[in-house]
Amino acid sequence: MEKLKRSMNRGRVRCSCLREHLTRPLFMLAVLLCVTCLLPSRAWASSSTVDLDDGNYTVEVSLEGGSGRASVTTPTKLTVHNGRANIVVEWSSPNYDYMVVDGARYTPTNSSGNSTFSIPVPLFDEPFEVVADTTAMSQPHEITYTLRVDSHSVRAVADWRTLAPIVVAFVAVAIVVVWRFKTRGGVVR
Repeated sequence: MEKLKRSMNRGRVRCSCLREHLTRPLFMLAVLLCVTCLLPSRAWASSSTVDLDDGNYTVEVSLEGGSGRASVTTPTKLTVHNGRANIVVEWSSPNYDYMVVDGARYTPTNSSGNSTFSIPVPLFDEPFEVVADTTAMSQPHEITYTLRVDSHSVRAVADWRTLAPIVVAFVAVAIVVVWRFKTRGGVVR
């Protein structure tokens, strides 16, 4: 009976020690790092730059104008580089041969399939005009459309740069726990 009591007490010691390790600053730092890596950044409202880290995101885009038959793929890819945001506009047709945004002309980024363009985002959460030239009719026609990019729908695309801090944090915590366990002779106190 005495052995059973000692064994149960050791079990309680192990649990309380584990709880002590879980509240240590290193563990809390690792958790904080993991949480901040998973939260999307949302600081906007500039007409030419965006307050997002460089990287790849997805974002919802709405289209208005034209005959109402054309559409764009949404969500679409949002790329941020040096504070400048570009979206990929993929039309529901292969017949667009250029787009004009803020006076600059953009050509398709693909040679087959539906017409796809990489264009800058001059505004978020506000409609902005673009012109797209279609060759689907007897003659090419420029059509004015309105795009709106929804900043609240931005989601980070997970890649090795966003996952690396999480992996490093978990490995660091595992190393500390194993090291503490081994330095105490295999018994956690």
